[in-house]
Amino acid sequence: MTAQQKYKLWCDSVDSQYLSQLQSMQGDNLAIEDAFSKDLEFGTAGMRGLMGMGSNRINVYTIKKATIGIAKYLQQTNQDKNIKVVVSYDNRRDGKLFAQIVSRVLENNNISCQIFQQPTPTPILVYATRYLDCDLGIMITASHNPKEYNGYKIFERSGSQVIDTTLISQLIDEVDVFQDIVDDIGFDVKYLDDSIVQQYFQELNKKYDSFNVSSIKDIKVVYTPLNGTGSTIVPELLARYGNCPFVVPEQGYCNPDFETCPNPNPEHLDSFELGLKYAKLNDADIVVATDPDADRIGVMVRHGDGYVYINGNQMGILLTEFLLSQNATSNNKVLNPIVVRTIVTGNLVDKIADKYGATIRETLTGFKYIGNIIRELRENSEEHRYLIGFEESMGYLIGTHVGDKDAMITVLAIMQLMAYCKAKNISLIEKLNEIYSEFGYFSSQTLSLRIDTNKVQSYLNSLRQAPPTNFASYLIQSFQDYSNHTNKLMCANVLSYKLENGVSVILRPSGTEPLLKIYLMASLTENQNNKIIGDLKTYFSNLKAFA
Repeated sequence: MTAQQKYKLWCDSVDSQYLSQLQSMQGDNLAIEDAFSKDLEFGTAGMRGLMGMGSNRINVYTIKKATIGIAKYLQQTNQDKNIKVVVSYDNRRDGKLFAQIVSRVLENNNISCQIFQQPTPTPILVYATRYLDCDLGIMITASHNPKEYNGYKIFERSGSQVIDTTLISQLIDEVDVFQDIVDDIGFDVKYLDDSIVQQYFQELNKKYDSFNVSSIKDIKVVYTPLNGTGSTIVPELLARYGNCPFVVPEQGYCNPDFETCPNPNPEHLDSFELGLKYAKLNDADIVVATDPDADRIGVMVRHGDGYVYINGNQMGILLTEFLLSQNATSNNKVLNPIVVRTIVTGNLVDKIADKYGATIRETLTGFKYIGNIIRELRENSEEHRYLIGFEESMGYLIGTHVGDKDAMITVLAIMQLMAYCKAKNISLIEKLNEIYSEFGYFSSQTLSLRIDTNKVQSYLNSLRQAPPTNFASYLIQSFQDYSNHTNKLMCANVLSYKLENGVSVILRPSGTEPLLKIYLMASLTENQNNKIIGDLKTYFSNLKAFA
């Protein structure tokens, strides 16, 4: 069916309240092609896209279609069982409506479903999935994307993302968006009470009590939830330990329009603009930002007369060294602890782990793989060995109360690290430099090129068919194609290169957006690293393949 044919079908089939949105596209062939040329895909990271009418958009119909497919998946994989699902949503427009639709569609398919009463962070939804012994958790979120987006993520019983969504995707594709969906209006939505949030706080209390350093009450914090769900959790969490953060007023409440932070992503410096302003006014020690669904966290810390941004790899290095050193002096020391890192986080933490007798587990990019390792450890009665897992995109998990990244427990760990450094009269940057002095300097940057998905795949295929000898002026010494990896859980559309002087370049397509992600890592001196990474950024940004 062509885009124009699908457009006409939708015009003839949607409820009258949505018809005007479709009619506004009439005559705009480009808009119709973009909205109807394909169906929104349900991939390994779920489903994410622009909101609006069309088969390639997030709307009430594509939400219903996905949920019908998921209902069939749950029925096929949980036969002769009362199936339970819990659903949450972040601050994005229509999030609660979509959650209510999910609930009603599931109830219509004899699947018990509860939803949160207000926008709630993804980590709490993940915790509820496990704590309430649900068969699936569903989160309506587009994570750190701009306001025009929304999405749909799923978590299995263990609290980690579903690794293989092939069957789910097939079942969703089989659903006819207008023929297979029956009226769901008659089913009441069942809401969770606040007790699950309090249970989650108790889990964090247990982890906080295991830290072996001084109080965080004297750390001066400026916090921005970037108009997301952290606004309902993080200030209360810090207050429980005597810390009263200054919350950025313009961004301290749930708002789907993100007026002052159109790019609500702590990976990007512009998301810190207002927080930095208030940090300077309040002489703060640290600026903390969480993304809209509060699973990612970024910080800027005071150093000398200014504030310095700490990237995802640097924070992973700092937290790993801190937690391992704390464990080494703990009265309840964990023997042979496990640190999990992805292939794009560099190997500096391997040297740190070796010093403290820890084991490194390496995974593909994506927190679902870290969650899978936690599940394996639990099944082998080794869950207690897990210390921290992280990825360069500001995702961290300390402890195993959930199986996905959690900004809230990370806030507490960062505050403890700040208190530790303050007691020694050093900044976090000075602490990072101490680590570099002992284990070697490390630099990393991620280049995200917004390119049509087909062009990304064409470029990756060309690299496989005609392997290059160099990137920019740097010779390639070795190459690994993860699509041929012998370990199924390490098999992915990823190309990894080792260049001269120990420089690493890793390329992969984004799992949720039309992006080519290029990870650049170097372990020479600071100046040498900056030059090499700068040269490589220029090279990839100017590639003729993407013209």
